[in-house]
Amino acid sequence: MTLNVNPHSTLMSSLLRPIHPPEGAQAETVQVMPLDSFLPSFIEVMPEPRVFLKIDAEGYDLSVFRGAAKTLQYVVGLQAELYAQPVYARTPHYLDALQVYEDEGFELTHLSVVSRTSSGEIECMDCLMKRAVH
Repeated sequence: MTLNVNPHSTLMSSLLRPIHPPEGAQAETVQVMPLDSFLPSFIEVMPEPRVFLKIDAEGYDLSVFRGAAKTLQYVVGLQAELYAQPVYARTPHYLDALQVYEDEGFELTHLSVVSRTSSGEIECMDCLMKRAVH
């Protein structure tokens, strides 16, 4: 896949196209593998697997999450970014992403603001979720 690289920062490089690309943005080809292609090898050596999955994929978080479909049963905690304002093309709205996480059995425990627009609106948040217990 193509990684859109921000030349001015080690942050904000994404597999999604930035809506407002920084000057001098570059594209690099990278290999992308779903978590299910390697996570099982880590889980199989754990006597009682309890995984905390932290995703920081600059708008690609939901795709990363979906790439762990076969191993989600071992995930007891999750941290991911949610976008209230579009920063990257095709980034899901925060309510849509939250719904996917909840549909997979996670419940929201905390939200924290990561960034705001120049006029002060929330742009991106980190969400902390735990496996719902019923």
